[in-house]
Amino acid sequence: MTTQFTDKAITAQSYQIKKADTVFMKNDKLDVLKLDKKANSTSVAKGSENYRQYDYEETLSTGIYIYIRGNNLTGYQKTIRQKDAVFEDIYQYYPSGTIKMYGNFYINGFNNDIQYWYDEQGTIKSYKNHDEPYEFSWKDVQRFLGEHKIKKEEIVEIHRSDESGDYIWAIIYKPQELINTANVKAFHLDAKTGKIIKELIFSTARHLD
Repeated sequence: MTTQFTDKAITAQSYQIKKADTVFMKNDKLDVLKLDKKANSTSVAKGSENYRQYDYEETLSTGIYIYIRGNNLTGYQKTIRQKDAVFEDIYQYYPSGTIKMYGNFYINGFNNDIQYWYDEQGTIKSYKNHDEPYEFSWKDVQRFLGEHKIKKEEIVEIHRSDESGDYIWAIIYKPQELINTANVKAFHLDAKTGKIIKELIFSTARHLD
């Protein structure tokens, strides 16, 4: 969804996200000079252009995980994940270091909440609310996991999908009785009501139906 931003709350939130972005930042931009000093880098030739590719990875004493990659030709991406969290923040930047995109993502798949895109001056230009079709929320999914006694360590993947034209939650997990087999269990839940649409066992050797 794109908009002219008559929604002041959404616009204000996008700038709060920029303000809160402080890791590896200087003067409201990704600190590329610091990245150049601290990251692993390689020189890359692409046609007539030469650029430097950077990779920087660190886990702080607080348990926060940071990963920055990218180059001075197409831009950079920064991933931040709090200790033991299942969601992570991803920021993308223009080669200048100005923020280009912000999104919050479940670690093995889906976009969560509102994703923002910015122009090269750092002004918000568009956004998309990924939660909008999912009235059965992430908190509701967590309650579902508890009610069905699905343990955190059993979860293989949780994702959201509308590939079939219907919005669903898909919960794939491996209970104790399926350990040492190629099989997993899955629930498909209606995105609006949380009603179980399908419950199945399938082999990880093939794609989910």
